[in-house]
Amino acid sequence: MFDPDAYPLPDLGLSCPQCGYPLANLTRHVCPECGRAFTLDECVPEGEWPRLIAGGEEVRSSPDILALFKRYHVPYLELVDPVSAALSGIGGPSAERGRPVGVLRERYLETIDLIRRLRQNEPMPEPPDDSAQADVEWTCASCGETVPGTFDVCWQCGAERSAPPGPG
Repeated sequence: MFDPDAYPLPDLGLSCPQCGYPLANLTRHVCPECGRAFTLDECVPEGEWPRLIAGGEEVRSSPDILALFKRYHVPYLELVDPVSAALSGIGGPSAERGRPVGVLRERYLETIDLIRRLRQNEPMPEPPDDSAQADVEWTCASCGETVPGTFDVCWQCGAERSAPPGPG
């Protein structure tokens, strides 16, 4: 999987937080334009479920992206823009393109790297081991939604998977 300490830094579409310089192919975490040291976490959009941007464009829930998320157990949320949702009923943006997606902040860089590899036909890392238990659906204790076993976070409300109840 993605190693944030590996060099050169792959082209993840990240920019310097200070000057906006593209941070691809660097051999250290220092912007060559302005000299500012940075952490990769600073380059991730704000929020717990940031909108996924890869290759300069918003990532949408297309079949190939959803298959990638499933294969690599990437929790995601389909984001709804109220204006686009209202316009879709009156000839606005097409739902066929899929909705924008957000992923857990902790998985953002790894997910961008997976999408980059997929789009550039680069070798993909081994997916996580699928155990029989990973396929068992669970019910969110917060909202009651049934969630795929490959998710550690409820896709509906974002609550974390609860530990199974202990013996009585």
